[in-house]
Amino acid sequence: MVIFKMRGEMVIRQWKILQFINSRPGITISEMEQELKVSSRTIRRDIEALEEAGFPLYNERVNNGIGWFFVEGYKLPQIQLSTTELMSLYIARRLFSILSETDIGVSLKALISRVESTLSPQTRSFLKSVEETFFCKPWVVYQSNYQPALLKDIQRAIQERKKITIDYYSISRDMVETRDIDPLKILYVKGNFYLVAYCHKRKAMRTFNIQRIKAMHICPEHFTFPENFSIEEYIESSFGVFKGEKGQVKILFSPDVSRWIKEKEWHPSQKIEEREDGSLVLSMEVEGFEEISSWVLSFGEKAVILEPEELRNTLVKRIEKMRKNYSK
Repeated sequence: MVIFKMRGEMVIRQWKILQFINSRPGITISEMEQELKVSSRTIRRDIEALEEAGFPLYNERVNNGIGWFFVEGYKLPQIQLSTTELMSLYIARRLFSILSETDIGVSLKALISRVESTLSPQTRSFLKSVEETFFCKPWVVYQSNYQPALLKDIQRAIQERKKITIDYYSISRDMVETRDIDPLKILYVKGNFYLVAYCHKRKAMRTFNIQRIKAMHICPEHFTFPENFSIEEYIESSFGVFKGEKGQVKILFSPDVSRWIKEKEWHPSQKIEEREDGSLVLSMEVEGFEEISSWVLSFGEKAVILEPEELRNTLVKRIEKMRKNYSK
């Protein structure tokens, strides 16, 4: 986590150095030292890195020391964005704050810093007002076992099409199992990261909660990404993230909550049957019932599962256990 933060600060600092040289040719290291609040040694390392990256820099003596310049004719490319695009970028920073410690988050922060350095004071003032009037509260991962480094390794395995071996804690079995899998996609849903992968043990696609991965090893063997696999189609039929038995679900909602149910599309297959008393029946063809039962329970006595009988009985048992807990 600290490594990602350090890299982000370095990228932002180096971009500022380029901006200084571009707008103030002949600026000295001591002047940049005062602006950036870092040591001259750090700035020299940054300049060396920029030169190695191909930026045409050179230095020569000026009145107050050794100044830095771009070679004649070179101008740092300017980022031109519309007001709407700038607003979108700032909103994206808030929405993707959960990824702040990953490569994606670090890069986004560096990009916004680059954009800011090209803006006029008036535009920066406008964007500040945007942030003050538009607030996004993303789902946040609060678990202490959230590991950005693990997420980065999984991402690398996906990009390089390499098999991985994981030690995975299964809540249903209350044990850690070793699985050989082909990682395909990372999902971010409601504050949690999930990995969709082909499991060689189950001979089928499976969804793993990344926070339950206790250890991971990237194997040297490569895998072939399945041509007919679509993440959109894979998750379309599930109610949440995890898949399971497929079947028709019918839920009766009381008039008190029916208007909220009508406001959203809960599932692509949903059908709504409104009744004269103001209640409604929501019908869906889904894969996996576990997440639906928890969702229905969140409505308390305002929702009743009508079908299937198996899911209805499961929910009755859960409610009975809850009742016993509160009767102690």
